[in-house]
Amino acid sequence: MAVVVVAWGGRADRGGAWDVVITRGCGGTCRGFQGKAYEDWQFEDPTGQPVPVVRAIVADVEARVLDLLARIAP
Repeated sequence: MAVVVVAWGGRADRGGAWDVVITRGCGGTCRGFQGKAYEDWQFEDPTGQPVPVVRAIVADVEARVLDLLARIAP
């Protein structure tokens, strides 16, 4: 069983090492979480965007999450 932790704004337990750490827009320079692998996902900020744009961003992130799970799930 895979465990997925989503930490918005750094609000997750930083005590352990994660299999994969996903960052957003820091180019791999924000290493506040210990991980075995790091991915930096670039996507548009949904703040203030119209609903269709936000839906597209959500769909993009969902596709990335599903792809990641397919790559790491046993």
